[in-house]
Amino acid sequence: MSWRRQCLNKMSLRSESSKKPSVDKDQFLRNQKFSVPYESEQRATVAKLAAEKYQRLTPLKHILYRPDSYIGSAFLSDEQPVYVYDAMRKQVRKKEARIVPGLLKIFDEILVNAADNKRRDPQMTTIAVNID
Repeated sequence: MSWRRQCLNKMSLRSESSKKPSVDKDQFLRNQKFSVPYESEQRATVAKLAAEKYQRLTPLKHILYRPDSYIGSAFLSDEQPVYVYDAMRKQVRKKEARIVPGLLKIFDEILVNAADNKRRDPQMTTIAVNID
């Protein structure tokens, strides 16, 4: 039985039990400010359209398919000024380079976590970074 039919039946029972004159049911429903739920066929159609538009991903697949949500862009950026370590001169210098912002963010997160650990553990004396 549809939701609308249930409402109409309840109204009929109320009007019969109270011995008041029956209210025009269609007029009553037009005056109400509520949304009528979809019928079963309409619900199935909406669910099918949603399934075509969206896909359910596991947490791991979501990270792999949409890294921008977590680390930023996974593609090379345009040239921009960055600070790099020059091993020949043994100094840090500024130069134009193309970088992957997501990779930089991962590296930054590791260093920040190491620095936080240093604050918690006073016996820690060194943060070593080796890149092959």
